[in-house]
Amino acid sequence: RTRLDERGSHLSRRRKLAAHHVCTSAMGDHRSAVIGRRRRSAPLARRYGPLVHAPPTGDGASAGTHMNVLTIGGAMVDTIVTIASDRIEQMKMLNAESSYLLLEEGIKTEADQISTSTGGGAINAAVAIARLGNSTSTIVKLGEDSKARTVLDRLTEEGVDLRWIVTDDTAPTGASVIVSSHERNAAVFTYRGANTKLEAADIPATAFEHRDLVYVANL
Repeated sequence: RTRLDERGSHLSRRRKLAAHHVCTSAMGDHRSAVIGRRRRSAPLARRYGPLVHAPPTGDGASAGTHMNVLTIGGAMVDTIVTIASDRIEQMKMLNAESSYLLLEEGIKTEADQISTSTGGGAINAAVAIARLGNSTSTIVKLGEDSKARTVLDRLTEEGVDLRWIVTDDTAPTGASVIVSSHERNAAVFTYRGANTKLEAADIPATAFEHRDLVYVANL
């Protein structure tokens, strides 16, 4: 019985402490809650180091301090064709999850929109990471063609470091055609081109120096 009384007294003190924190926060003083969170996260920080640092404040500042990031993988130029559902037939299998877009042979199908954008796992990741305010480089292999210039121009606009990008004069830059209709589930025609030429010699050890994060995408 004595142990139960002591345990009940301990729980009562914990409830009072929790209530004190809630009341303090409600009055606008957040120091108690912040101190509590710091104490809980300290063991993880001591074991693994700061995974995401506290950000500097300012216009356009994103969560986490600036990191030095390298992405590796595919680079593509995507042509996206959007077609109204009443202009292209869709066939769904009864006993499977697969569905198909049916194009009639010998006719032109009117599209709602045809647009071009850069794509590929390494390019998409590099652009997204750079937009978060991080120092970003990428290793991809492009052809020596106008599509390569499209990719390089986009990366330059986004502030991505181009120094590790390599080119190949035997294969064109990767490209795809994406047909979007009905539920916008895209049918994709892809040509990987120079992506298939990326090899170990294109990925020097010096590219990994001083990196906080390396993201490897598929080709």
